[in-house]
Amino acid sequence: MKIRSISKHLLVTQALLLTLLVFMFAGGLYSYVRGVLYNKLERQLAEDAQALSLLIEIERWTDKNGVQHREIDIETDDFQLPAYEQDDQGNGYIFLNAKGEVVTQSPYADSRFIDLAEKRRALQGEVRILKIQFLPRKAGVDEPKWSLVVYRSTQEIQEILSSIMLGSILCGSVLVVLAVAACWWSVRSGVSPVNDLAHEVSEVDVTDLSYRVELAQLPEELRPVGEKLNDLLERIETAFARERRFSASAAHELRTPLAELKAILQVGDSMAEGNLKQMFQDGDEVVQKMESLLVTLLTLMGGRSEELSLKEKSIHLVEFLQKRIEENAEGYPDTQIALELDGANAQILADEGLLSRVMDNLINNALSYADEGTAVRVWSQLDNDGASIVVSNQCSLLEEGDREFLTEPFWRKDAARSGGEHLGLGLNLVKKYCEVMGWQLTIGGKLPEVEITVSGIQLQ
Repeated sequence: MKIRSISKHLLVTQALLLTLLVFMFAGGLYSYVRGVLYNKLERQLAEDAQALSLLIEIERWTDKNGVQHREIDIETDDFQLPAYEQDDQGNGYIFLNAKGEVVTQSPYADSRFIDLAEKRRALQGEVRILKIQFLPRKAGVDEPKWSLVVYRSTQEIQEILSSIMLGSILCGSVLVVLAVAACWWSVRSGVSPVNDLAHEVSEVDVTDLSYRVELAQLPEELRPVGEKLNDLLERIETAFARERRFSASAAHELRTPLAELKAILQVGDSMAEGNLKQMFQDGDEVVQKMESLLVTLLTLMGGRSEELSLKEKSIHLVEFLQKRIEENAEGYPDTQIALELDGANAQILADEGLLSRVMDNLINNALSYADEGTAVRVWSQLDNDGASIVVSNQCSLLEEGDREFLTEPFWRKDAARSGGEHLGLGLNLVKKYCEVMGWQLTIGGKLPEVEITVSGIQLQ
């Protein structure tokens, strides 16, 4: 059986076991008291029958003519048993002679109990019956025996047992509630180390994988889990260290051809004239951007964003956005871009390279995935918290549950209209760039409209 929740499983199991034990104890107590009471009643019947059997006496005497006489003497008037004298008690006795004839009986005796006594059963469990045979006092040993039927009501016992049952149910219910509460507290206390461990692991920073779980502070049952977590963290740290070494080596290898290309372009620039000179200058500018982008990407992907050297400067927001839109729109002549600006002369303070990559990715992504025949909107907003830039487009491919995956690396809903140029890294890089600059990236809008906002940009 698959256990979905250990705490719920423990709580239900313990509660059921305690409930079972409580009611088993209550049932055992009820059975024990019932047995004691009925055994006491049986003994009382036997004692009453023994006492009643002594009330019958046979007297013999001879008259003056020598004739022997036999007379039965019943001494019930001299022997008082209050339990058999009251009508509401349901008790009685009946004396039968050897012929089975009723000789005497208690005032409210019921003759039905004679047959019931013969059959050795009670009347619907309401009474207990005892029938004995005895010889009256002074009777000869060869005389036939008499019979005595004694019965007593079990009403008082039934009332006691009913009270015990009701009390057991009430006390049992209270004990069950208390047991469930105790189980809940016990389970909660028992699984709290698991929650503490989960919280502790959730605080591990991806940029610092040297953290290890303190095994000495864990309960004995969780130490194997802690050991495996430490092993996992060690393997992850080793893998990340290997990746960072590769990033550093790749950066070094890629910088060399870029530096050579840059040197060639600078030499060409010094020797060329006219339009050719301008071409060399443009090429040198492109190489510089490539080199800066390479360093940024390798640093970010290696998890060393703190090593980036940010060069913040004053940027004219309107001119910057117009330039970014113009350069990115060249490959999408059929898609319109609407630009709405708040503050024509607004100046922001940012690293131009990172901000350019953020806007290039957002605008290019919007142009690539916008539904045919729809426009891409770019607008800015200014408030007390700084400047915000919003890029929106309509994309009917997206569903509500896709929002959380948009910034995941290599995630793509479907092929973009630009072919295979997109690898699913654009928004992930935008997110990393924003984290470096301290900006907030949010994805909103009511589908099919998608609005991606970069906020918190410092105003100058």
